[in-house]
Amino acid sequence: MSDPFSEKVRNAPPPGQFWRPEIGDDIIGIYYGDRPVKTKYGEKAAMKIEDELTKDMKLVMKTDFLKKEFERLNIQIGERVGLKYQGKPGKAHLWSVFVDRPEKEKEEK
Repeated sequence: MSDPFSEKVRNAPPPGQFWRPEIGDDIIGIYYGDRPVKTKYGEKAAMKIEDELTKDMKLVMKTDFLKKEFERLNIQIGERVGLKYQGKPGKAHLWSVFVDRPEKEKEEK
């Protein structure tokens, strides 16, 4: 039996691979929320982003910088986001963070 729900389950992407960017690398895709991951520093949050080029689910460590940017931009699950890794010039990893939202149409008076 084939129905939309069955197809969605059968075609679900795998849980994700960690994305390990180099300076200047970017990812554009749909944000699917966070999931806990175990690290040598304890449990941390990783963001799930479906890469629109490869359709692979990627995990991106949710650093303090990324957390603040996602909060500042009010990024919600299901939105299209873009992340560009800018490197680690000091103690923190730096990113450019974008969210693809339609511009609000100006109301005519």
